[in-house]
Amino acid sequence: SSGINAEYGVVVNLQKCFSHIQLWMKSNYLKLNAGKTEVIILQNKWDPTPGPRDVLLQPDKAAVVPVSKAAVSPATSARNLGMWFDPALSMSDNVSNIVRACNIQLVDMWHIGNKLSKPLKIQLVHSLIHSRLDYGNALLHCASADDINRLQNIQINICY
Repeated sequence: SSGINAEYGVVVNLQKCFSHIQLWMKSNYLKLNAGKTEVIILQNKWDPTPGPRDVLLQPDKAAVVPVSKAAVSPATSARNLGMWFDPALSMSDNVSNIVRACNIQLVDMWHIGNKLSKPLKIQLVHSLIHSRLDYGNALLHCASADDINRLQNIQINICY
């Protein structure tokens, strides 16, 4: 019974939060696209008490929060301004996406590399690879050493 009340309370609080966001956006002539809305619940990893995330992500049922005419389920990661955030804010999802995109760009450049001059190759590396590595790197202060090594390996691969 207390689990149902806790789940209900969390869903009601999220609905109120979405209502306030919708009102603010409407008053500023903006529109909330409920179909593209993502919810991620962040929780202090050092706090052992169950929080909203534990209530909403119970394995026996998937919680759904109604927003306008769409239903939004809590996500395991969410994108905001090109950065991927996970509930622990470890940034490992973001690093994985950066590494994947940079590797694709490096393979593409390798295929056409013999047709390009050296200054053009350098310009491509700066515009396609370094810009991805640099964007949002201030948020990587909490990234693990393994994730930092993965990003450094991209820089090493550029040299070859």
